[in-house]
Amino acid sequence: MAAVKQPLDARYRPFRIAVWAVYFVVLLFFTLSITVSVIKSVLEMTPDHRTSVVGSSTTDECLAKAKVLWVQLDTRRKAMSDQAQVSGVDADYWTQFRVQWLKDHRDAEASCAVDAPGRENLNAIFKRLDQTMDLYTTHAVQFAGEVGPTVDALKSSLGAAP
Repeated sequence: MAAVKQPLDARYRPFRIAVWAVYFVVLLFFTLSITVSVIKSVLEMTPDHRTSVVGSSTTDECLAKAKVLWVQLDTRRKAMSDQAQVSGVDADYWTQFRVQWLKDHRDAEASCAVDAPGRENLNAIFKRLDQTMDLYTTHAVQFAGEVGPTVDALKSSLGAAP
């Protein structure tokens, strides 16, 4: 036989309402705080494309800028395993570099007016650089999480060997 549920005491109803109100206010505060933090972080991590300044850089200068960006990107990727803590390379080493590199990329893209007629090849080059950064970022996260602990353990073992 099921137990009969006792009705709640009406005298305590205002207190129950107050507790529920406080609970929802605190829940709303934390939810909004986390949401704003995530949105702010995402916006900081991905700078916007800027309006092109027509004719400010020649094609050769733009190709040189693209090559510099490529060398910076690939050099940084190659140096990931040289870091002291490889398992944290995605957060410590790559993220700060990524934000600055993207800003430099956006500056170069704008000064080269890649959207201007006749600069379709430059536009393609800068888009490929952007795609490469996205893929390298994925690689950095996977490298740190999957390979990093093993490399860290290997370095520790090599350092402790007689």
